[in-house]
Amino acid sequence: MNGVLFVLFFFFLMIRRPPRSTLSSSSAASDVYKRQVHVATNHGVFVPCPQWNQQASTRLFFDCKAYKHKPSPEEMELSGAVISEGVVLSDSCFFFDYSTSVILLSYFLQEMQGRCSVELDAYGDFLQALGTEPDLSYLGDLIQPSHPGHIQDLRIGLANALANVQLHGMWCEPSRFYHIGTVKEYISHLTGQTSFLKECGAQQPPNLPPKPVSLEDSTVGEPGCTMDCFIEPGVTIGEGCVTEFSSIGAHSVVGQCCLVSHTCLPERSNLPPHCFIQIRDRSL
Repeated sequence: MNGVLFVLFFFFLMIRRPPRSTLSSSSAASDVYKRQVHVATNHGVFVPCPQWNQQASTRLFFDCKAYKHKPSPEEMELSGAVISEGVVLSDSCFFFDYSTSVILLSYFLQEMQGRCSVELDAYGDFLQALGTEPDLSYLGDLIQPSHPGHIQDLRIGLANALANVQLHGMWCEPSRFYHIGTVKEYISHLTGQTSFLKECGAQQPPNLPPKPVSLEDSTVGEPGCTMDCFIEPGVTIGEGCVTEFSSIGAHSVVGQCCLVSHTCLPERSNLPPHCFIQIRDRSL
């Protein structure tokens, strides 16, 4: 089936795939994972149809009534999203088929005149409009007060355009879900502070190449992760750092728990602990 896969900064490891199946026409589907209610308040939550458990056991996709974007615990309970005590089905990346992409493209060209003058949310404004019983109360939440009338008209128009698009969940169980959406999460996963590297079959922690160039008289703290870097003599890199695709000048100091990405640090640089620095340099 032709379509579009939409992925944000997620990584998911699927251990077993359910039986194969296909989507119906004009549909969207998302990987779903079990999460505790208190965690799901910062993510998206699916409201499954009553027979979802039976569907998930026999085919790849199951039907969903609605999708809630960052709902409160009370909203999850009232909407029927809680599938067992304190557990809901939460989102990850999602897919929509070709016919749905045509709907979106037509809306963009006709209603928005092919211009991105306002921001429409890929999860909040797209997935929330789908399903057999979508809760359209989200249309009253203005995310861009500077253009209240314009954004409201576009959001309502998009919801109407997507009215007949079905919503499905793709059950990933057993599985393991890793969220890499913050600097802290990125560092902890890549420096071996979680089970992420072990379950991916990667060396702990990854150092690519195995030893950074010119490590003479330099110190790299452990745990740490160094990927494709030029590290000159006399450099000290603190523990818990991720240094990737960068050049570190001689006698520089990088404090602990830093993320240094695509950066050229000149000689005798001194980067304090707990910093994130990224300076794009086309020469790297």
